[in-house]
Amino acid sequence: MKAPAIDLNAPSYVNVTQYGAKGDGQADNTQAFQTALTAMGNAGGGIVFVPHGLYKFTGSITIPIAVTLEGVFQSVMSTPSWNGAAPTSGSVLMPTANQGNANATPFITVSHNAVVRGVIIYHPNQAVNTTPIAFPWSISLNGDNTAVTDIELLNSYLGIKAVNAARHYIARVQGQPIKTGILVDQIYDIGRIEDVHWNPWWSTQPVFFNWILDNGEAFIFARADWEYVLNTFAYDIKLAIILMIKEMVLQMGIFLELVQIVHRLVYMWKLLKVQALKSLTVNLPPSVVV
Repeated sequence: MKAPAIDLNAPSYVNVTQYGAKGDGQADNTQAFQTALTAMGNAGGGIVFVPHGLYKFTGSITIPIAVTLEGVFQSVMSTPSWNGAAPTSGSVLMPTANQGNANATPFITVSHNAVVRGVIIYHPNQAVNTTPIAFPWSISLNGDNTAVTDIELLNSYLGIKAVNAARHYIARVQGQPIKTGILVDQIYDIGRIEDVHWNPWWSTQPVFFNWILDNGEAFIFARADWEYVLNTFAYDIKLAIILMIKEMVLQMGIFLELVQIVHRLVYMWKLLKVQALKSLTVNLPPSVVV
């Protein structure tokens, strides 16, 4: 039986341009997006659709309970440029707020039972061949049953933070995180991360690229009462996985299934012969680094 077509005029599905959003790469879309998201939340939930365009933001947005922010991509996309070029297709969200302040409000906060999917997050003011510029987390999962799927974090300084987000679901995400790709902490029910691939596709310019090799962290797992991690990949970054040993360590369980840890070839023998086995079996406190 064929599923009924979505009525674009129904209150459960709106186009963000109906609220004044402009994908011209120039207009500030913070208020337009937040108005659309809040209206959908007040209506009981639904989808806020983002059509093709370059959407600039000078502030942050929050996705309310039971609302999905959805771009045009129905599967994970890739926009490799190698030299810091901007994406030109799809639903591209371009945050510019809080440059230089990694501790500021995240660009997107995802509330309980809310979802963001099918978009590219691109920082137009990020350095290309100098020391990277700090920005806040691109996405913060701030409630239970939150989800991030089919997303490209093209050049996020800090990617996805899942803290106090039980049963989160992060899937089909890729890009080139600069400082940290994913952080998981204070998870008191099983979370899932799968098909997350980090590659140096945005910029391999020497100063920028070498900073990531010296400072980058692909995955950080702190307090998590079980975390399923499947088919993850990290290439050209200093640390692939950090396991932080915190309080109540005996009650923490992390399953790393089919985890692919790929570094530069010059690090390969050290990774395989020394670092992986040694750091998983001895000297656990205060952290385990792979």
